[in-house]
Amino acid sequence: MKESLQPLNSSRYDSSYITYRKIGKDGVMNYHSRKILMSSKFAGQEVMIKEMLDGKITVYYHGEAVLTYTRDDKVLPLSEQIRKKQRSKAGTFHAAQDIEVAVRPLSVYDQFLQEGER
Repeated sequence: MKESLQPLNSSRYDSSYITYRKIGKDGVMNYHSRKILMSSKFAGQEVMIKEMLDGKITVYYHGEAVLTYTRDDKVLPLSEQIRKKQRSKAGTFHAAQDIEVAVRPLSVYDQFLQEGER
């Protein structure tokens, strides 16, 4: 009996390495000796990491890709990632004229103090 080999179908098999990590309460993920600052909404949450053979790394949260990078990408040191995030957030505060503040005379506070002494 003669064996005949037939080619596999042309679809690619997913040979990715899959692992899970818990994001620290400070929002930092450790993977391959790199510390990556994630969004604060992922703090304390578990994510799935899928690493392809070509070095592409994708982080998934509840099935949705939230971060993609490659092993060759230069990742900033954690301290610089934090500084960069702080700088981007610095401009998001409302201007003082946008915030409503209750205005009352200082005599109201004097009255509270006098009542407290009784």
